[in-house]
Amino acid sequence: MNCPKCGAEIAEGMAFCPYCGFNLAGTGTQGFQQGQNPQYQQTSNTQQHNPANQQQQSYPGTGTNQQTPAPYGPTYNIYQPPPKESSAGKIIVGIVVAILLIILLLALFLPSTTSYSGVPLPTTGNLNVKYNSVWGNDVDVYLDGEYLGQIPSDEYYTFHGISPGTHTVEIRSTGGSFLADKTVTINAGETTTVELSYGD
Repeated sequence: MNCPKCGAEIAEGMAFCPYCGFNLAGTGTQGFQQGQNPQYQQTSNTQQHNPANQQQQSYPGTGTNQQTPAPYGPTYNIYQPPPKESSAGKIIVGIVVAILLIILLLALFLPSTTSYSGVPLPTTGNLNVKYNSVWGNDVDVYLDGEYLGQIPSDEYYTFHGISPGTHTVEIRSTGGSFLADKTVTINAGETTTVELSYGD
C-alpha cells in the first residue's frame, strides 16, 4: 500500500507513515491500494483540514459562499503625536511678554513724579538767603543774572519755587552795584541756605 499523503510505499496495517508521519488510522483507511490516485486522496484530506475553508460563510440571498479573511499578523496601536501649536500663537505670546518687560523697566528706571502714597513729589526747591551788610541797607538778590527781589540786610529771606540744579546767587545794592556772589546747589523738596558778605 502507499501513504495517502506522500505516496511512499509502506507496509500493510501501519498506523503512521514512517516517511512523513501521516496518521493512517485517523483517515478511516490504512493507506490506499496500488493503482489508486494519491493526489485525489491528498487533496480531499487537505480540504478537510484547511483552516481557510472553515472561514467560508454562506450569506442568504447571494447564492455564493464568501470567505472572511483572517487577520494577518499582529495588530499595533499607531502613535500619533499631539498637535503642534501654531507659530502665530507663539509670536503673539512673545510680543505680550516683551511689552510687559518694557513697561516694568520703564517703571523701575524712569523718575517718578508721584510717591507711593499718591502724593505728587516736589519738583522745585527753596533758597534761604542772608546778606551781612556793613551799613544795614536793603539789597537786591539775583539768581543766574535774573532779579529775584529785594531783602533787608542781616536777615534770612526764603525764595520758593527754585528749579533744581547749580545756580549763582548775586547780591547788588539798590543802586545796582555788585556786592557779593556765591554758587549754590538746589535740590527738589529741599531748602538751601546761603549767607553772603561784602567782597564774597
